Amino acid sequence: MTMTTSITSGQEKQLGRLFQDGGQWAIDVVKGKHDLTAEEWQRVLGRGNDLRAAWPELICKLARGRYADEEVASSYGYLSGYDPSPSLEANLDDLERERSVLRELFHKLALSNYDHEFVERIRRGEIIKPDGAERWTLLPRWRVLHQTLYGKALQDVLDAIKQTQDGRFCNDVEGRLGSEHLRQHSRTVQELQRLAEQQPGYDMLVVPVQLGKEHAGRSTRRAWEVMAATEFGLGAFHTGITLLTHMNRLQHLDDLWVDCPGDEFAPDADGVFHRAPCFSVDDGEVRFGANGVGCADENYGSSSAFFSKSLLKR
Repeated sequence: MTMTTSITSGQEKQLGRLFQDGGQWAIDVVKGKHDLTAEEWQRVLGRGNDLRAAWPELICKLARGRYADEEVASSYGYLSGYDPSPSLEANLDDLERERSVLRELFHKLALSNYDHEFVERIRRGEIIKPDGAERWTLLPRWRVLHQTLYGKALQDVLDAIKQTQDGRFCNDVEGRLGSEHLRQHSRTVQELQRLAEQQPGYDMLVVPVQLGKEHAGRSTRRAWEVMAATEFGLGAFHTGITLLTHMNRLQHLDDLWVDCPGDEFAPDADGVFHRAPCFSVDDGEVRFGANGVGCADENYGSSSAFFSKSLLKR
């Protein structure tokens, strides 16, 4: 069987230099921390083949990242009509509908708007949708709904989902949305702030997202491990917003359910945040709960958004 590789010549040169420099660095570290005798150094030289043999395994381990065993094959997808790849024009035109939906559902967003000039730059091709993103969507800043408590803002979203589902909604973590149970992932907080700085003065941000398929079958911590450098996990608040503006994303049992890696959940309020919120469907109703961060399930995929320090076409 013919093996192919996608490593670039530049990457190959960088890795070669890394091993050259790293070898001397490793020698210096050992010399500084361990008083090895000349005999012991010679023993290392005598096992040079063992040392070389460890390099390929280390490369593969680092390349695959942590929690590589927390992935399972998944055949689930977007079966209720959600379109993950609309044309650019259709996608950008749909932002007005999203704004109307959000304004109708949340009175605190009645006067909120988004950066239309930013959208025009996307339309002109000056700002490019990042690889892995499905579409541009509107994500309101959660502090517009509640100034200080993230869990309160999330509760408003869950109440809206229940309303749009005609009451067919179950919250399996009812009463456990305070800060002792729920917090945002630190990287998600950081990247959302950067997005806000890119569109200053607006309560609704235009954000490229994917709603689970990219990470189908992966645990949330595995999803974090393999996310692109410009990608970050969405929390339950913003994932819930996308379910409100795109109700055909999650309607039936066989739709891919959604993990929310941008939040962390401590079921016992003991400081151990080892779960992540999730949305699923059971017995005809949408359910909100929390899965273990190491749980790989074919039914679930993690939602994420994307950020780049420069989305401008070069």
